[in-house]
Amino acid sequence: MNSGVGFLPDEVIVQVLARLPVKSLFRAKTVCKLWYKLSSDKYFFQLYNEVSAKNSMVLVEVSDSSELKCSLICVDNLWGVSELSLDFLKDRVKVRASCNGLLCCSSIPDKGVYYVCNPMTREFRLLPRSRERPVTRFYPDGEATLVGLGCNLSVQKFNVVLAGYHRTFGRRPDGTFICMVFDSDTNKWRKFVSFQDDRIALMNRNRVVFVHGSLHWLTSGCSYILSLDLNCNVWRKISLPDEVIYGAGYRAHLLELDGSLSVIQISEAWMKIWVMKDYESEQWHLVDGVSLRCVRGMVPGIFPISQTSECVFLATYKQVLVYQRKSRVWKEMYSVKNSPPLPLWFSAHAFRTSIFSSLHCHCGSQRMPSRPQSSHDYKDIHQAKDGHGWVEQSSQPFFFGLLQKVDAPTAYVCADSKIYDATDWYICQGMRCPANSHKPSFHVNTSVTSKHNTSKGSNSGQRSGWMPTPNMEETMTEEELFEWLQKAVQAGEFDNYSAGTSNESPSAMAGNGPKSGRGGSSSVNEREKKGKKFNLKRGCDLC
Repeated sequence: MNSGVGFLPDEVIVQVLARLPVKSLFRAKTVCKLWYKLSSDKYFFQLYNEVSAKNSMVLVEVSDSSELKCSLICVDNLWGVSELSLDFLKDRVKVRASCNGLLCCSSIPDKGVYYVCNPMTREFRLLPRSRERPVTRFYPDGEATLVGLGCNLSVQKFNVVLAGYHRTFGRRPDGTFICMVFDSDTNKWRKFVSFQDDRIALMNRNRVVFVHGSLHWLTSGCSYILSLDLNCNVWRKISLPDEVIYGAGYRAHLLELDGSLSVIQISEAWMKIWVMKDYESEQWHLVDGVSLRCVRGMVPGIFPISQTSECVFLATYKQVLVYQRKSRVWKEMYSVKNSPPLPLWFSAHAFRTSIFSSLHCHCGSQRMPSRPQSSHDYKDIHQAKDGHGWVEQSSQPFFFGLLQKVDAPTAYVCADSKIYDATDWYICQGMRCPANSHKPSFHVNTSVTSKHNTSKGSNSGQRSGWMPTPNMEETMTEEELFEWLQKAVQAGEFDNYSAGTSNESPSAMAGNGPKSGRGGSSSVNEREKKGKKFNLKRGCDLC
C-alpha cells in the first residue's frame, strides 16, 4: 500500500481500473508496470468481468443501403453512444449472436465461414470449416436456422452452435435436425442428430440467451423455451408462466437478468418482467410491472433487447430507448434520421464489455497483410510462437456448392513475435505442407539466429540476414525476411519438426555423405552466387 501523500492504495486503483471501458483500460497499461501486469492477471480479469456484468449495453448493426456498408453502434447507459468497427476481420460480415462481450459473425461472401471476436479488444478467431456444406445441408436458405454463442468467462471458454434441418441436395427436407457445436478448447466441431418439430419465429432467432451452461430460444406462439445443454448435447423444453402462455394480447420476449432467465411481456398498456428463480424446478416470479402510457404510440413496434436490475433497453424501428427502473423515467439514447433498410430491433443485440483471453489461434491470420504487424494492431491474436510456420488455403463454392474453387496457398512465419507473409519464399522452396491444419506445418529454429545477433551486433546481423534484435523499433520488410530465410536454410537452421531435430545442413544432405573440405564450401558459395534455390530439410509431408 502506498502511504505517501497524493497516492491511493493499490486496492482502490484496481477497483477504479475495473470500471473503465476496455479501450481506456488498455491505454492505461503504459502508465506503470503494475497497471501493465493487470492486463494479464486472472484475478483482475474476473473482477473486471463481474463489474461489467452490471452494465448492460445494446449493440445495433446499422446498414447503409447506398454504400453497402454496415456499422456497429454501441449504446451504453453510462458512456453514451459510440461506434465500433469490425474492419480487423478483413471481411464483410454480419453479427449472428452475442454473449458476454463476444460476437459470432458470419461471412457474407463466403457461406459457412464464421468468426468469434471481441470488438473492444479487436481479438478474433476464425473458426475452422465444418464438414457440412451449408449450401446443400441446411434448409431452407442454405444457412443454419439457429446460430448461438455461449461464453463462459469464468473458465475462458466459448461454444458456437449451428443448428438446422437437414436437406440432401435435390431432395425435400427429411425432418432431421442437425446440430453442430464448436468447442474453443479443442478447436473442433462435434455433431449430433435429433428430430425436432419446434418452430422458432424469425425475430426470436437472434434472441438466444446463455445461462446455466445452456442456450435458450423462445419458440413460436410463446408455448415454451427450447434449451440446449452444451455439456451433454441434450435438448430440453422449459415451461413458461401461465400468464405468458394463456395471456391474450401479450407479446413475450426472452432475455437474461443477473444470470437468470427472464421473460418480458408487452401489451398495449403494460410491460411485465418475469424472472426464473429456480432453474431446476422452473419456478417463475413476477418482479416488476411498468406502465407504457408515456410511450403508448410506440408500443406496437417496441421490443426489449437487454436489461439489468437498474434499466431496460428497448428498440423500435428507428430508436433505442432506455427505461430506468428506479426513477421510472424513459429516455431516448439513439435514433436514425433516415429510414433504415431493416428495423433497429431486428439487428440489435445485448452486449457488455469483457476481457477474454482464449481467442488465440493460428487460423486467425487468414486475411493478414503481407507486411509484419506490430503488437498494437494484432496483440495476442495469434498463439503462434517464434519459429512456427503454417499454411492456409481457402476455397470458394460454386455451381450450387457441388464444386470448390481452391485459392492459392498462403504461408506465414512467426519471427520476432510478429507474423510475416512468406508465400513467395514458400513457393520458391517448392515446399508441400498440409494447409489449414491449425498447427505448425514447419518449424524454424530461431534460437540460433538470436546467438548470431548477440555475437555479430545489430547492424552486421541485419545486413547478413539474421533476425533483428528485440530492441530494434523498426520491423523487417519482406525482402529482409526473404534474405534471412535464405541464409537460415543455407546455415541449416531448420528443424525436422515431425521427425526430430538434426544438425546437418541442407548442403550436407544434398552431398554424398558428410564430406568436408574446399570442394564442399566452394559448391555452397557457387550456389549462393548463382542464386539457386535451396532444398528445405523438413517433415511437412509427415505432419
